[in-house]
Amino acid sequence: MGFSISWIAVNGLSKMAVYDRLDLSPTGLVDDVDRGGIGGHELPEGWTLIVLGETEHRLVQHQVLAKLSAGCEVIACNVEEHVMFCSCEQWRNGDRVWRLEHHGDADILGLERFGELPPHLSALEQEHRLHQVADGGKDADVDHIFEVPLALALSIVGVKHDENWPESFELLQWQKPKSSWRFWKH
Repeated sequence: MGFSISWIAVNGLSKMAVYDRLDLSPTGLVDDVDRGGIGGHELPEGWTLIVLGETEHRLVQHQVLAKLSAGCEVIACNVEEHVMFCSCEQWRNGDRVWRLEHHGDADILGLERFGELPPHLSALEQEHRLHQVADGGKDADVDHIFEVPLALALSIVGVKHDENWPESFELLQWQKPKSSWRFWKH
């Protein structure tokens, strides 16, 4: 069984500011994030990690990431190991800076690139392409290119869904709507 998650890392906002921008609040519980669940964790270097128990979660959509990234930096990833799809993207001040995608079920060697990617990507990509060639290239039983977007995220944020990943998360829930209605007022 493989991973099927999304995650967002935010640098430049407090944990509670991240939660508030995403309309999330702590449940008071700490645990692993189950399918469909949402969790938060403070990482070193000032990053707040939000893990979402499904791929392409609504919180990693363009409109949300644009709003979330106002005045800060956001890295968002999607991981769907069942079809060897993953993506990583950076947002800053409401704009997407870059995005890198891999669709292993369609093209085991392919990477789709958008925007101006970090210069150190070429070294990460070369390393994984060498592993792919050593294991049989496009006919290999393993997909090393799948790791490239995720290794890029790891190099920036310091975590990957299967490396340096927190053992537990502060479980989160959607904030309750703020109502101005009061039963004691007419």
